[in-house]
Amino acid sequence: MNNIHDCGGMQNLGPIEIEADEPHFHSQWEKDIFATTLVFFMSGKIVLDDFRYEIEKMSVMEYLQSSYYEHWLFAIEQLMCKTGVFTEQELQQRLTELSA
Repeated sequence: MNNIHDCGGMQNLGPIEIEADEPHFHSQWEKDIFATTLVFFMSGKIVLDDFRYEIEKMSVMEYLQSSYYEHWLFAIEQLMCKTGVFTEQELQQRLTELSA
């Protein structure tokens, strides 16, 4: 594989910023997506390969401009639609409601 998700060793991506005393989670929504993901795995509806594959389908720009847990959120949204937890239309409707 040779795509943005396998960028180990690539040059000119800038320094890795190390946050002193970095917390496990920076905000509540990160905790929520972590827990949601674990529950979804434990339900048996998805496996790790499915999860990683969805993250790898993100566009290069979206991947580079988003955080670790935003990658998780993207994957879980896609997988919940694929497994029938909710529809794409229901997801978009809810996103619209939350942004209002």
